[in-house]
Amino acid sequence: MRQLLLQRIKLIGLVLYCSVIIAIIEAKTENHDYCVVGSGPGGLQIAYYLESAGRDYVVFEKNDISGHSNSEFNLRHDWNSLLSKNQSFLMSQYSREYYPNADKLVEYLNDYAEQFKLKIRYDTDILTITRDSEDSNAKFKMMDSNDNTYICKVAIISTGISVPYVPAGFVGNDIIEGYETVSTNPSNFKGQNVLVLGQGNSGFETAQAISHTANYIHVFGRTRVRLATSTHYIGDVRAINSRHIDSYQLKTLDGILEGDLKLVAVTKTRENRYQIGIRTSGNYYRGAKNAREDYDRVIRCLGFKYDDSIFGENAKPIRGRLTYERYPMMKGNFESSNVDNMYFAGSMAHYLDYRRSGGGSIQGIRYNARALHRILEWRYHKIPWPAVTFRVNALIDHVITRINQASGLYQMFDSLIDVILIQKRNRFQYLEEVPVGLLPNLEELTGRKIIRGFITLHYKYGKNFSNPDTDTLGERLLTYFAKDGYKCKYHHPVIGYYKKPFTAIAKASTRYDYCVLGAGPGGLQISYFMHKANRNYIIFERNSIAGSSFTKFPRHRYLISANKRFTGTKNIEFNWRHDWNSLISHNESLVMTRYSELYFPHADDLVRYFVDYANELKLNIRYNTRISRISSIQDPMNQNKKVFEFRDANGNTYHCNASIIGTGNAAANIPKDAIGIEHTVGYESVSTDPKDFKGQNVLILGTGNSAFEIAKVISSSTNYIHITGRSELRQSWSTHYVGDVRGVNRQHLDGSQLKSLDGITYGDINRFVIVKGKNNKLQIYLKNVTNNQVLGPVEENSPFRKEYDHIIRCLGFTHDESIYDASAHPISGEGKLRKYPKIHPNFESVNVPNMFFVGAIAHSLDFRRSSGGFIHGFRYSAIVAHHMMEWKYHGIPWPSKTISTNGMLPNLLKRINQASGLYQMFSILTDVILIDDSGNHKYLEDIPIRAIPNLKKLTGVPATRRMLIMAFEYGKGFAGPRTDTLGPDRVNAEWQIAHKCNFIHPKIYYYDHPLTELNPDGTLPTPKKIHHVVEDFLTEWDSMQDHVIPLKKYLQTVMAEDLTHYYYYSCLKAFLKFKSVPYSCMNEQILQKPKYSKYPGPKSI
Repeated sequence: MRQLLLQRIKLIGLVLYCSVIIAIIEAKTENHDYCVVGSGPGGLQIAYYLESAGRDYVVFEKNDISGHSNSEFNLRHDWNSLLSKNQSFLMSQYSREYYPNADKLVEYLNDYAEQFKLKIRYDTDILTITRDSEDSNAKFKMMDSNDNTYICKVAIISTGISVPYVPAGFVGNDIIEGYETVSTNPSNFKGQNVLVLGQGNSGFETAQAISHTANYIHVFGRTRVRLATSTHYIGDVRAINSRHIDSYQLKTLDGILEGDLKLVAVTKTRENRYQIGIRTSGNYYRGAKNAREDYDRVIRCLGFKYDDSIFGENAKPIRGRLTYERYPMMKGNFESSNVDNMYFAGSMAHYLDYRRSGGGSIQGIRYNARALHRILEWRYHKIPWPAVTFRVNALIDHVITRINQASGLYQMFDSLIDVILIQKRNRFQYLEEVPVGLLPNLEELTGRKIIRGFITLHYKYGKNFSNPDTDTLGERLLTYFAKDGYKCKYHHPVIGYYKKPFTAIAKASTRYDYCVLGAGPGGLQISYFMHKANRNYIIFERNSIAGSSFTKFPRHRYLISANKRFTGTKNIEFNWRHDWNSLISHNESLVMTRYSELYFPHADDLVRYFVDYANELKLNIRYNTRISRISSIQDPMNQNKKVFEFRDANGNTYHCNASIIGTGNAAANIPKDAIGIEHTVGYESVSTDPKDFKGQNVLILGTGNSAFEIAKVISSSTNYIHITGRSELRQSWSTHYVGDVRGVNRQHLDGSQLKSLDGITYGDINRFVIVKGKNNKLQIYLKNVTNNQVLGPVEENSPFRKEYDHIIRCLGFTHDESIYDASAHPISGEGKLRKYPKIHPNFESVNVPNMFFVGAIAHSLDFRRSSGGFIHGFRYSAIVAHHMMEWKYHGIPWPSKTISTNGMLPNLLKRINQASGLYQMFSILTDVILIDDSGNHKYLEDIPIRAIPNLKKLTGVPATRRMLIMAFEYGKGFAGPRTDTLGPDRVNAEWQIAHKCNFIHPKIYYYDHPLTELNPDGTLPTPKKIHHVVEDFLTEWDSMQDHVIPLKKYLQTVMAEDLTHYYYYSCLKAFLKFKSVPYSCMNEQILQKPKYSKYPGPKSI
């Protein structure tokens, strides 16, 4: 019996083993020029044209049938048929009903696929679409549920709008039904109260299907129902679905409610009924004004959006913004606005004519597919757009024929146009049904050149005749006379003539005082201050969320910026000294420390914080707006002035008085003259899965945090990792620069010093040549940097003599200059600052007036000296930039307060012990006291050192003859790569020799003359007198003997005043005995009279 059991176990094991082997054998890789995902109407139509042209393509359909998701003149009125050479193969042959059964449409679509022998791979569910890099030539890699791989040059996505749409902020979606699953059997709603969320066709269709059995149905949605009969948009409520509106208007129990669905909350009662609430603030909900009844059923009918779950790394299209968020954002040629060679067909391409034409339905989809095919033919096969040449008489006849018969122009009004190119010698070239978005780049996208102007023909409705409140059935709607043609309201042909090409489709240019590029932390912070000051500003963000760069970086997903949640005090100003991730706002609870309990938080938590920061503070951000060009032009409203023109990927333009760039250093730093650098993989795209490096040799170029971060992530799997870079490894605990190698990333250094196989070596990367051998191994050769001549392999004893499986480039990032036109191109810094734009102390470009930089990109002013390249530093730089712009553009001087001489000490002590800006931006930001002989001194906080020589020009506050400047600094010589910051003599706690302090401590400079220039390195020049407040282990400078009294004596010396506060009787004695009395006696800053004193009070004095 036991032997029989063992035999069966062996047999089962053999079967499983064979199954795995068969699966491995069956899993395969295919290569195609075109991969079409989805065989709905859009996928079938583009496949038909690819088949007709003999192209190498394949269509992937996850189901077992096509259309699973549901003559020329005659096609104007046939809304369901696809285009083909067989003019009798139409949907009208499958159903005689005006509104056919959907099953008939499915039958027609499958017969269409079979009739034209389209290459469709049924039951093939594409799970992921990725690319190895963002390079425009990178191919797409598609993986199906059977682990088959398909490599494609071009991806055409036609999966439709298939995921239920739920507005952001909507509460209760998990407890209600959706249109996609709700029963359509009226008996299931017998005697029930029903609420339908959504006032589109699906909402009214559902209401209509169940209305005769429900008690009543309330349809809830936007403030006005859009009827297709008024808007002329086929996606709005059609007459066939409007029975519920009829019932409501005739005072039945059914009703229509209005409200913002983004503020709706659906909750369940104990009786399993539903209640509707409206969010008013925070998480508090009150009952909806009209939807105050309890409901038995709540049905979500809010439409659909496209499914982006299949798109992976380097192949994820960004979404449209606002009303376009259901669709991927694309260019006028149907190509993704951020993923090259990815196109969209079917209802997904409706982004280009949403609410304007019929591109979301089959009647429009078929013509968009034909246009897309012609675009692809020119781009990839150099076959230009089909054209016919006419002389004048024949041209007129053809135009009349097109007006009376053309179905594409008719169905895709305002979206497709006929273009007549005026040639030489009375000849005209006729291009049919060109998407209007191609006109600015006609030659580039169609292969047809505009020589002497052109004529257009298209259909449109009259101006303002397609609004929700339009009375399309009123009197005097028709225009009968040719001279009044421009007054036409109904659908009619329009012919236009253009003398020369235009560079963009006419769109209204929006004007702002400030245009901020990038909704990262720098852009968010400066925008908060502008929002608070009620300035006219806008933020352009190319992705769909704020702080989007942190969705990818750091690659190992954990920050290296401190998230100190507890400090022992609730003083938020002091807490910001130890909170390195939060942005500044008036909402003291809106801080990163509430989003993560980790000292080094996960980057996703930071993104979540930024999103909430932007939403909570209602910052004016335009998401999914990729600015492709920034130029400086003559102001259209004032020819004596220049403005910036921002142009986005869709051809929209925005005019700005000032531009603020907050994009960070977004471009990977790749050495230009490096030979073989293409064999490396960059930090920005390298895998962080240790399994990908199992048993391999790795060389990392670079000795910064990114290099050590990658080494730490993959070290558990590699044979060994070598890190190489400049001659000195800089560790932050020695340099006190947060951008140098942090302790959390030192694992590799530890292994290297303890003699593991891993190592750190130094070499001149500029001399390296990377050579790939026959076995795909990488070797390091050397070259002559003068003439770039390859010298050969490295020496036999060189640390680089081994072959490597991977060489990873971790050389940091630089400023992306590709968006700037020559008229607005900022110059870069020099030497080590070349990765930053060169800027003035007010963060303004040195060569482009009114262009400012914020965030990490403005780090050139304090590079390797302070924290301005990181959130805990540049949040204060943003305050500085805002104050300076307030003075420059609005005449509002830098905020200041007036203090007395006796007020100097308490104000300085408070700032020393609490101020976060001075502490985080040590050596860069200062407090300035402008000393006035009258005793009324001005106290200015967080003034940049570089601004002091031009104080009035940059802040609006004139400098005085004398001034005090307070800043935090490290001791001289206590910050360098080789500095021993842990030695026994590192600490000095004696106030008498405070000038020998090493750690960060306050310094107060006194100048008895106006400060007109700084030292060449940007530091303060030698003052008349200087005071070091001795360093303190607890950073609490409140010791009376060691901190307060020495500072007071210093102030008394420079001010030549006795700053002691005296009792009444002491002042009385002074008045009686001396000609001059202490400052506090003269200014009534007198201590309270002790109870035991026999001397009179201040009034008696």
